[in-house]
Amino acid sequence: MGVFNQIKMIWHKRSSSAYIKYLRKKGIHIGEHCIIRAPRTARIDVSRPSLVTIGNNVDMNMNFQILTHDWASLVFRTKYNDFVNSSGHVTIGNNIYFGTNVVVLKGVTIGDNCVIGACSLVTKNIPANSVAAGVPCRVICSIDEYYRKRKQVALAEAVESMCRVFKNVLNAIPLNVSCMKSLFTSPIKTI
Repeated sequence: MGVFNQIKMIWHKRSSSAYIKYLRKKGIHIGEHCIIRAPRTARIDVSRPSLVTIGNNVDMNMNFQILTHDWASLVFRTKYNDFVNSSGHVTIGNNIYFGTNVVVLKGVTIGDNCVIGACSLVTKNIPANSVAAGVPCRVICSIDEYYRKRKQVALAEAVESMCRVFKNVLNAIPLNVSCMKSLFTSPIKTI
């Protein structure tokens, strides 16, 4: 890539909205309310833009990649003197969160309402309403199960965090944890 093209790419990746506008102009279908949190680290394959569809409300984190093809054909060309194409669609549904360092490979569909964990390599379809992670990425639980689990522990994490703030920053010892917990969970009474 020449210096001029590198400068153009830096310009296109200056912000999430600028990069999304660039990708749309290249022919990639991207829905509304999407964000690419670190566009300079993202790599979305524009060599075959018609193969990429990204739904609405998709949150793509740092080092996010979509690859619609590979270069294994280079080996075939040298060994067999033949070019064998290797490409496939990537379809990402609505309301998806991708953790950092996620790679989505060709031929993958990710259904609606999914969380894909950090450092995942998505090689196969992920059904709607799933939480998935790993190398290769696999379903860990349903989004409903994950919601219930997070709902259960979120308050305890918040209280623990508040206690740490009082203790470390303010050098004060707060009320005991059960008392603080009741402060956060008690309904507010109005007069």
